[in-house]
Amino acid sequence: MPAPLLLLSALACSEAPPACVECAPCPKPAVVEPAASGDALTAWETSLLGDQLTDLRAGIRPYGDRGWGLCTGTRTCEDFLGPAPGALPAGSHLLRAELAVPQLGEGWKVRLDTTCDTGEGDAARTDTASRELSVRYAGEGRGYRLEPLLRIESPGGRTARSCTATLTPLRPDGEQGTPLTAAWTVPAREG
Repeated sequence: MPAPLLLLSALACSEAPPACVECAPCPKPAVVEPAASGDALTAWETSLLGDQLTDLRAGIRPYGDRGWGLCTGTRTCEDFLGPAPGALPAGSHLLRAELAVPQLGEGWKVRLDTTCDTGEGDAARTDTASRELSVRYAGEGRGYRLEPLLRIESPGGRTARSCTATLTPLRPDGEQGTPLTAAWTVPAREG
């Protein structure tokens, strides 16, 4: 085939060939498939990221069995009472959290919501409060400590007080984790 005809034939194969020129079929462009969705990792990826991915997916959570609840004490937990101790004995108490925070990611937070109901009938009152706190990875073998989150004196005022607290983990992408709850009552002062 003469050179000009060969050149014309090559150019023609970039699109549908003209009827008068014979050439091999033009190759179809390669189609790039999108990455498969899901979270399947290869064995190599798992060996590198498995523990960190598991930690990331677990999110913010209590560090150990004393990681969330009420204690006796004013600044630090002297005696752990748990997340639902019922009526608090006389003295100073606090609400605490010691949290396992994933090592990866910036901007981890928790939101503390508290509600206290005081009095009965026409004198009934509900007080609410909410605040967000930044938390971070505290290092190997430790939790990030929020202590005291709330200070509580028992007995309280002239009427008993029934309270609940909810600590909601907030991921950096805005998704909420599983909330932790606590409940207690503060008896009324006698006399």
